[in-house]
Amino acid sequence: MQHIVCNGCGDSLGSQLTNIGSGADCFGILQCSCSEYPVVAGVPILCEDQLPFRSLSAARIVKLLKAGQNRLALLELVTPDWLTAPKARNFTDKLLPSTLSNKRSANHQRERIARWRNRFEELAGATGKNAIRRLVKHYFGSRPGGEYFTFRFCTPKHLASLSLASPLKLEQGAIVDICCGGGHITRYLTHRATDNPVYGIDADFFLLWLANSRIAPSGHYLCVDLERGLPLADGSIRHMLMSNALQFIHGKRLFGREVERVLEKDRGTLVVSSLRHSQYKAVTPNQAIPPQGYMQLVDLPKVMVCESPVVARYMQKMGPDLSVSDSNEALSRSPMISMVATYDQDVLKNHGRMDMWPHELGNLGINPLYDQDKTSGSLALNWPSQMFIEENEELVGYLPESLPPLPEDESQLSPYLEKAVLIDLPDNY
Repeated sequence: MQHIVCNGCGDSLGSQLTNIGSGADCFGILQCSCSEYPVVAGVPILCEDQLPFRSLSAARIVKLLKAGQNRLALLELVTPDWLTAPKARNFTDKLLPSTLSNKRSANHQRERIARWRNRFEELAGATGKNAIRRLVKHYFGSRPGGEYFTFRFCTPKHLASLSLASPLKLEQGAIVDICCGGGHITRYLTHRATDNPVYGIDADFFLLWLANSRIAPSGHYLCVDLERGLPLADGSIRHMLMSNALQFIHGKRLFGREVERVLEKDRGTLVVSSLRHSQYKAVTPNQAIPPQGYMQLVDLPKVMVCESPVVARYMQKMGPDLSVSDSNEALSRSPMISMVATYDQDVLKNHGRMDMWPHELGNLGINPLYDQDKTSGSLALNWPSQMFIEENEELVGYLPESLPPLPEDESQLSPYLEKAVLIDLPDNY
């Protein structure tokens, strides 16, 4: 973990992290010349004050760890803000004096949080089919994000990311998955990497905990506010990947400068996939800019391509064509685009037929969009919502509505792999 440094003073944190460990049962405190950073369930929280998007401070977590309250530190970090935010007073409360109403509301909220945390601990200890999906649903409730992270392994965004990562020499050099979420792409990267480290960086602690403990436990994870830079040493990273995220970051110019600082000189590669841009109206609100604006963020040889052809080629077992950028007109009409910037000229070419699909590398399971009949074993497609279809309309083109039961002979599984009905999934998914 020698690549990790403090953003404030530049001190290396790697040796301390190695001593604490990165497993889900590892807790500790990192110290540098300017600050203290908590490590909870193997995830360092490299924030000097408030955690991103949270009403919770890193100092609060450090205080809990010093008091030996590791369990409470984890529970405070995984409890979502929508649960801890004060609720509006209802009609009954308004009939009561404000002091009594406030006390009643606070008691009710404490009870809700306690029930949520008890259920979280039950789900965290559960195994078997759907165990991970139940955890995700519990965290998000009915809020946006639950479907996205539950079905991420199935989406065109995921397949595009796998395609664009497939030409990289991931067996060489350190790898970073920026805005890794629950570690879905990180999982593939750890499959391909050998002894070289794979880091996942995100601002959401629950998703990092999920990645570290369930989805891609071979990775190393950092809770970071990307608007303040990357806590990585200069020239230390060979491969940087980012999927469906840059359009949501405000400080894009800072991000570009950080990429150039952190990438290995003359060998590094940046892959940014599933980019929304401002010339195409998206369902989800974002802070997208024009395609050419993204191209100007990093001063490396690069190409920008429409993402739909990348997915179409992938379904034909073909790698991406990165020999030339698509035209400005084509990019402006494309709902999603991807950018690859690299010093490695072997990456910027037309990649032909793949020996195997990246989604078959690992532990094969049934695409979670399919329900399996308990009696016959046949498979039926079950869309989670209309919005999910609108966000992932290409799925309609390649996922069959139904399929016969999986054959016992593994040599006959090709039709299920070709349609991404069988894909790599973690245990207990």
